[in-house]
Amino acid sequence: MTSNRVDASLKLGYDAGVYLPYIRVGYGGAQFKYKADSTILNTKLYRREWLSGFVLGAGLDYALTERVRLGLDYSYTHFAMRSLKGLTTNNQSELIDLASGLHTVSVRMNIMLQSNR
Repeated sequence: MTSNRVDASLKLGYDAGVYLPYIRVGYGGAQFKYKADSTILNTKLYRREWLSGFVLGAGLDYALTERVRLGLDYSYTHFAMRSLKGLTTNNQSELIDLASGLHTVSVRMNIMLQSNR
């Protein structure tokens, strides 16, 4: 589960008139909360951690009018594999490997208050 998230990316697109297809690449960070309490796996783990990774994405902007643009964006944020230390029910230390990734789809509308065209 994530509670806070930050993305910073570079967007590179091609101006095709009213359409602007683009790709993006950058940095992504998020705070993850891990909780595992399993009698089957004989493990307990409670942890909160900030993870960093990279963002890849693509999208399309459409100029509905001169001042209104609609956009659709997909991005994937990959976080590096982490080994977390948990405790078994016998209070023995155990390593748990976790890999995380976030998929995000966003729809937006941009309204320009002043156009210089």
